[in-house]
Amino acid sequence: MKKIILLLIAIIGIQNVNAQINFSSQINGSSVTFILTQQGQFYEIVEWDFGDGIFSQGSNEMQDTVTHVYSSIGNYKICVVGSPMPIATNDTACKFVNIITTGINQIEKNSIIIICPNPTTGQITLSNLPQEASNITIYNVLGKLVYEEETAEHQIDLSGLSSGVYMLHLTDGYSTFRKKIIKL
Repeated sequence: MKKIILLLIAIIGIQNVNAQINFSSQINGSSVTFILTQQGQFYEIVEWDFGDGIFSQGSNEMQDTVTHVYSSIGNYKICVVGSPMPIATNDTACKFVNIITTGINQIEKNSIIIICPNPTTGQITLSNLPQEASNITIYNVLGKLVYEEETAEHQIDLSGLSSGVYMLHLTDGYSTFRKKIIKL
């Protein structure tokens, strides 16, 4: 029984050394594109572990090139696992990626979004919104979400909120605009 266990450990160690799967990466801010490379092996299923708790799995054709956006800076261990068919031992390759900038791109600086009145006693009006604006969220100073609207309305009623400082986020899916709002 001991010989069988030792043999299995040796095979696993050899398999990692002889892995046929690999990948390269292209970093653009917090967005990273991973490109799968295979050396003489076809993988039926490919699974990516982006190192931040997010996974992506699919057929080889769907997973050849994947892009992932990281939400915070850090050093992430990315692993790709290829499962060949017919049933055989999986190949795994891991590398580290260091994300040094994060965040969502800012909506064009030349598109000046106007919020008035600010400070306000209740109703605010947003003007000069980009056409692609799709989500408005407002957070209190503790980071708690207090308002969310899926479409970019031009008027928002804040009369139900307590006096204080709030942060408005306007997002179009690719970019975000942030502005402080003071409720009197």
